[in-house]
Amino acid sequence: MPKSARQREESRYRGLQRAFWDARFRETPDLVRPESELARWCVPILAARRGFRDLVELGCGDGRDATFLARSGFQVRAYDLSPEAIQKAQATSLAAGDLPRGTVRFSVADAEEALRSLEPRSQDVVYANHLYDMSFSDRELRAIFSGVWRALRPRGLHVYSAWSDADPRARSARLRPDGLVETGSGMPPLRFTNLENLRRVSGGAFEPVAFAERLEEEEGMPERSLFLVEERP
Repeated sequence: MPKSARQREESRYRGLQRAFWDARFRETPDLVRPESELARWCVPILAARRGFRDLVELGCGDGRDATFLARSGFQVRAYDLSPEAIQKAQATSLAAGDLPRGTVRFSVADAEEALRSLEPRSQDVVYANHLYDMSFSDRELRAIFSGVWRALRPRGLHVYSAWSDADPRARSARLRPDGLVETGSGMPPLRFTNLENLRRVSGGAFEPVAFAERLEEEEGMPERSLFLVEERP
């Protein structure tokens, strides 16, 4: 069956994202970054949930958070659509040198593919650091949030971050009719958002547990971000 215009657009943006991140990790193979602020912020919240063990990361990039979360006591399955990112993530994990074999596993898959591969109600945590800022359509975001709900056990947690629409980059950029922003940075269009939009995407399927708005510093660039922990009833 021929693809619709929407499907063609979604496929095009997935290709652009894969090409961008492949090029980035290919051109900067020695880039070493500490775990993200989201990872440090959420670990005490996760530690309060006794018995939590199984964690999936969507859009793991270079593996810095997957490795940190594995060190924090989780069995981690981490996914990224970029093969180059996954190679870098595997190297990051090996370089840690203190993780038992099998504690963290990496696979190439986009978010929807990764979630479809998981057994229903099989995960304690689904984690995504700034994945939802990428060039997703509203349909894709709704499908991802629905897939997260399906993968989580009851009382499982969805931990994620998103760029705030109060970020100066959003205010100075061109907003498109589809809600994405052209930043002129060489990246595909990005998404800046707020709590109301995130609640709309999730359809109210999750209960709020923790929230923070932070000014992060990533590679010399200040970013105003929303940090959320939500529970699957």
